[in-house]
Amino acid sequence: MVTREELLLAIGRQLREARLAAHMTQQELGRRVGIVGKYVSEIERGTRDLPLSRLSTIVQRGFGLQLGFEFRRDPALPLRVDSPSLPSDVDTLAWRLAQIPDAKRHQIIALIEKLVATIASSHE
Repeated sequence: MVTREELLLAIGRQLREARLAAHMTQQELGRRVGIVGKYVSEIERGTRDLPLSRLSTIVQRGFGLQLGFEFRRDPALPLRVDSPSLPSDVDTLAWRLAQIPDAKRHQIIALIEKLVATIASSHE
């Protein structure tokens, strides 16, 4: 059976691999998700307990991925990552839009959708 410490280490390793694959420093990831780089370092080393809500924020906001869980008989098998990361500028814009009240955000999204449709039709 996997211990709590082993699980924290495995999660930390996977987060570090995702961060390095995204070419981010610990400080950059921390800024994206609203924590300090030291906290990111502790998580990656498995020395800091990690609430599920924080893990979800790191995975979704930090990497543009969806958090998933799977129950496996063999804990040595690597975890899968199914969703590609969003480009950082798109991710940043999405998070800024998420902070705007619903009614105004829907108006902005409608304008963006019209703009994208116009650009797409002009390239046909």
